[in-house]
Amino acid sequence: MKLQVLDADYVMLNDKPIIRIFGKSESGKTYCVFVNNFYPYFYLKTDNIEETIEELNKRFNGEVKNIEKVKKYLPFGYHKEKTEVLKITLRNPSKTPEIREALPGEPYEADILFKYRFFSDFGINGMGWIKVDGTPERTTTVKTKVCIRANKITPIEKFENVKFKYLAFDIEISTPTGVPDPAKDPISIISLSFYPSYRNLNTLVLVAKPVKKFNKDVISFSTEKEMLTEFLKIIDEFDPDIITGYNLTNFDIPYLNERLKHLKLPRTLGRSIDKFISSRKISENRYRNSILGRIIADPYLIIREMVKRGFFLGLKRYGLGDVSKYLLGEDKVDVSHSEIHKLWKGNEKEIEKLIRYARKDAELALKLLLENKFLEKYIAISRVSGLLLQDALDSGEAGKVECLLLKEFNRRNFVIPCKPTGEEVKKREEEREKKGLKGAFVLDPKIGLHNQCVVYLDFTSMYPSIYIAYNICPTTLLFKKEEGIETIETPYGVKFVSTKIRKGIIPQIVKVLIEKRKKVKKMMKKEKNEDIRRMLDAKQEALKRMANAFYGYTGYLRARLYILDVANAITSCGRNLIHLSKRIVEKETKYEVIY
Repeated sequence: MKLQVLDADYVMLNDKPIIRIFGKSESGKTYCVFVNNFYPYFYLKTDNIEETIEELNKRFNGEVKNIEKVKKYLPFGYHKEKTEVLKITLRNPSKTPEIREALPGEPYEADILFKYRFFSDFGINGMGWIKVDGTPERTTTVKTKVCIRANKITPIEKFENVKFKYLAFDIEISTPTGVPDPAKDPISIISLSFYPSYRNLNTLVLVAKPVKKFNKDVISFSTEKEMLTEFLKIIDEFDPDIITGYNLTNFDIPYLNERLKHLKLPRTLGRSIDKFISSRKISENRYRNSILGRIIADPYLIIREMVKRGFFLGLKRYGLGDVSKYLLGEDKVDVSHSEIHKLWKGNEKEIEKLIRYARKDAELALKLLLENKFLEKYIAISRVSGLLLQDALDSGEAGKVECLLLKEFNRRNFVIPCKPTGEEVKKREEEREKKGLKGAFVLDPKIGLHNQCVVYLDFTSMYPSIYIAYNICPTTLLFKKEEGIETIETPYGVKFVSTKIRKGIIPQIVKVLIEKRKKVKKMMKKEKNEDIRRMLDAKQEALKRMANAFYGYTGYLRARLYILDVANAITSCGRNLIHLSKRIVEKETKYEVIY
């Protein structure tokens, strides 16, 4: 089968880990692919290899599957030779932190999520396509149409996406206090909007008390529990790939999760019966949610991020009404939050207005996602970085960069460090206070109206080009003077070995990203099909974004490959190029630089 990868996790069965990949075929069938005989591993650099092996065998004999001495390049600084490290393979991924903490020495790759360990080793990307050879598997643990036990998985190149099924939902809570409390305030209404339609309906409104059937898409129930039971049944029957709703990440999903717990209803909204919906509070009014096998895409969060990146600059407020008016030219039904309780307790006409209000909110959320093609760019980023689509939506730039780095470092026989501990971040902060991190240089403008011809010039991929030109990479950095080695010195004074000695991994990555982007942009110019042009545009944007993400990465305090000298070297090159360009223009031409 050829499948597009939507999600993945692992389960333990008979004390063995089994990777589960959730995917979809071109025909629209959902699949779960089971992968056996792959185990978690990490590397350890230690001064006492034999003693460490003895300690592992003594203390963790039941947990350790294999210990192997291997040679790998270390990630920081230029090393002519590989270093001997231990490759420690375990039986259970969940035991990795305990064993890592108990061992002396420096661990590498000991915090890579098991699914990404597998993806990296087999060249699989989130939203990428795979060819699976295997045998049908019978199981009651997952809800996909087909299950396969994989014999062989191969990544394949395929540009198109499968046809996704979308479900938007919105919940309304009637409370006299104003701020709903999931411990005591039941959900009154759930409105749903489908694409494609479900049972020939584009919308459904579920109401938790007996009401008149105002429309064929209104279903009323005697209790909230009955309503939620039907809601869970609809999700299983419709089987959406994408679940959306306006601000559902920080409100609707966490609230729904708590009500399901309270009513002792199943919380298996995903494509597995053994994994509950996860809703974790990460800060005040902010949550990280997960529904296995499905993707949660919140237009509210996507729009907020796009405004930060320079889109929708006329948008000043982020309420659903303001956003819908700005992007769709449509209004919400005019009901304020303070009115909901009154309408819920009101007469037939008032209930009907509340139902219209709820239905419209779900419809608008789905329209925002579909009509603005919001997911296309994230799907492209997922494919370029390797992250699963949910993680591409939820994580920052560092997560995307590190997923790409893991594959490329491993491919070239380098190990990658673990994420820094809180103590390590503190040390980095102290170092930065002493040394400083100087950013880009901005010329003061020559103020006034310039009514002559003004020419605007832009560096092509400036910071990625700097990585390439100076061979800047943690793996090419010289910590001490090496005789007889050709080097490249940056204006900051930091030296890197030349490409004749070793090509840096980051320069190679960004070079490929830049070259791919050029090819995609050429394809866009020739492409007549508007849908394909749009997908190509999303791909070139993702390639650009990933290439530019490396600029600040080595100076990010929580980066795996943080090196302040490298970060300062990059910005010093940028400042130098701007000064140099200004000097060339003003010395060798009759023009002046005004900004």
